[in-house]
Amino acid sequence: MIEILVYGAGDNGKTLAERVKTLYSSEVKIKAFIDKNKTGEVMGIPVISLDSVNGYSLPVVISIEKRQIVMAVYKELKSIGVKDIFMFLNRHNPRYNNSFFEGECSELTGNEESLLPHIEVHAVDYCNLNCKACIHYSGLYKKEEFQKEIVFSDIKEISNLTKDIISFYILGGEPLLREDLGDVIKYARECLPKSDIQVLTNGLLVSERFVDLWTVMREANVTLTVSEYEPTSHKSDEIIKVLQNNKVPYIIRPYNYKDKFIKTIALSADSQYKHTCICDGCVNVYKGTIARCPAVMYLEKLNSEFGIELPEDGIYSLEDFTNAKELYAKMVEKIPLCNHCVEYTVDWGQCAAVRKLEDFVITE
Repeated sequence: MIEILVYGAGDNGKTLAERVKTLYSSEVKIKAFIDKNKTGEVMGIPVISLDSVNGYSLPVVISIEKRQIVMAVYKELKSIGVKDIFMFLNRHNPRYNNSFFEGECSELTGNEESLLPHIEVHAVDYCNLNCKACIHYSGLYKKEEFQKEIVFSDIKEISNLTKDIISFYILGGEPLLREDLGDVIKYARECLPKSDIQVLTNGLLVSERFVDLWTVMREANVTLTVSEYEPTSHKSDEIIKVLQNNKVPYIIRPYNYKDKFIKTIALSADSQYKHTCICDGCVNVYKGTIARCPAVMYLEKLNSEFGIELPEDGIYSLEDFTNAKELYAKMVEKIPLCNHCVEYTVDWGQCAAVRKLEDFVITE
């Protein structure tokens, strides 16, 4: 019987405890939750303070969603001598005959100089859904894909800087439109052996015809994260059946998570709407460059398409950085486009054949 401590007694911690109870009850026992804000018991499991952790020499599983907080907690746990630290992946699939740590967690490694919370790369720029308000402006791109070597180069360059990336997302656009996506996934796993790697898709193309891709994802222990939109919501059961039949680890973000969009870019820096950041931490690597969010990384496409001049400052060459700590400090700095980022909620919808500036930007 493996005993563990779980950092975080909130919703994610309760989900982890339920999965342990349902899927690993004969193999894993949660000795205690660690929580700064709770005391007593949660789900019959004692809650202890961080100060009490020194009394245990057990693995700690961090059950927190936001990767920047995971990174801060990891550093705190390392500072008090915890050796084995993992992050709960919060997958939705049933157990596929994996061990607990393989099926439910990713191992966290690294130090102050090497750790990054989150990186994203595009598999393709274009999409088969073309949502209005897409922060990657995918509806503006034509059906073409850049060479595999470009994606490989981006993965290699960021992994040369550090392999201690907590989460690494492969997205777009719609990544399943890329025929050699399996090669990209295998290369990402080779370069980042311990990262939580996820492929983000709208799910419309999920089918048995991708059997080779499903094999790659299963063997590389890579999660398929399906963001449901209105068209996807009609085939949820079919998607889940395909993924379970092929033992693909998966997360489903249900349609009610995406039935509203935040159109976040205002043409004016003096918008009447409340300023917000919906892409905080979504650091993008693209063709040898890096930026704090997709909104600025792909902004040149929006500006050139509609003849506007939103500020593109804040895109840097990966070669400008010598370590992850230096890079992370730059990625959390505000950039001029931040002054244009607001909270403006719209119903989900698709762009018409002729794209309009209003599809992506609040023109007021």
